[in-house]
Amino acid sequence: MESVDYLISGINGNVGNELLPLFLKNSDITYKKADLKKNINAKCFIHLAAKTGNNYNDLIDSNIEYLRTIIEYCYKNGIKKFIFFSAMSIYGNQNKLNVSEKSSYKNLNLYSTSKLFGEKILEESSLKCLILRLPMILTKDSSNGFLNRFLLKLNNDETIYLYNAKKLSNNFIDVESIFNFIIGYRFEKQYELLNLALEQEMSLKDIVLYLKKEIKSKSTILENNEKYNFFNISIEKAKVLYGFTPNNTKSVLKKWVLKRKRNNF
Repeated sequence: MESVDYLISGINGNVGNELLPLFLKNSDITYKKADLKKNINAKCFIHLAAKTGNNYNDLIDSNIEYLRTIIEYCYKNGIKKFIFFSAMSIYGNQNKLNVSEKSSYKNLNLYSTSKLFGEKILEESSLKCLILRLPMILTKDSSNGFLNRFLLKLNNDETIYLYNAKKLSNNFIDVESIFNFIIGYRFEKQYELLNLALEQEMSLKDIVLYLKKEIKSKSTILENNEKYNFFNISIEKAKVLYGFTPNNTKSVLKKWVLKRKRNNF
């Protein structure tokens, strides 16, 4: 049976398209796109594939039943380690600083619920699992998320009103920071759940002003002092236990803006 370091599902998606070149640069790491019709052994299965939206049947089929199928495939092919890309949205409608892995869940939507079920299914499996709860992942094809909405407004020179302008924001991450972490992860625990994000280095206003400068926007940035829900992410567990060191926020934003420019936003 053919053997590789990583089998990866969802590699043709937005995140997979930017993960692939990073694997290609590391010639000592072998990988393959997952094809459940072919029996291939791997040291680890990376599961990126997921449906979003609010179609109940699609979410059940893709995010739960397909995950069960992949787990059975891992059993059959002797794959014992599993990395699951979950989402920060499983915490739901938060209004607090430093949301951690111990934070409660509030008002989950169908997508978030399906990801949470996926986590529980893996916890009950016999696989060694790393669950990554991820915020907005900045890719050249990012079309959702608060930063993309700001970027589009800036590109159109629209006025932007900011709530919680002075609070430190890190509800996003780049693919490279994720890649660097997962290839160094050693699976010392049977089941580990971690938040990954960038450091809390910049306020929301500073982030928007930086994006404005990068695209030479003429937008006016105004602060709205009305109370509005806000949360940011604690990555202390990943830092303390595993030495997680994400890329610098400004460098990540700069690279992302260049990608979005090349893709015509």
